[in-house]
Amino acid sequence: MRFAIVIVLAGCWTGGEPSVEEPTEPVVASDARKPSPYRAVAGTWRGIGVQYDTQEQWDVVMILRAHAALESPIGTIEYPSLQCKAELILEGQKGGMLVLREKMVIGAGTCIDGGSIRIPRDGRSPLEWRWFYPSGSEGAKAQLER
Repeated sequence: MRFAIVIVLAGCWTGGEPSVEEPTEPVVASDARKPSPYRAVAGTWRGIGVQYDTQEQWDVVMILRAHAALESPIGTIEYPSLQCKAELILEGQKGGMLVLREKMVIGAGTCIDGGSIRIPRDGRSPLEWRWFYPSGSEGAKAQLER
């Protein structure tokens, strides 16, 4: 018992501080991200779309990011021959499909604002998507390649 008391007092006499053990668990970086459920479709896609009622065809350029919060922009879509461009707002998923809503930033008077696009999440090329009017009825489709 006297031995233990002497050791404690010795630390006080020398002015030394008790040692602190380093944590044994690894430190995880605060910016570590979970794998994105949209990484398979991230990138630039180009192709041709067709509108059902008129059979009109138009060029499509779609750029998607791998990360976005719900109701936030995840990319853009352009229809160069129609001179329209929209932000793509992530609405979520439906039946294995990624659902995006168009918010026109150029050509709102020419192209319909508020339509939605459903694309398969697997990212296979060619990527085939469907476009829906704001009312919910299907109005167009496109086939895009990376």
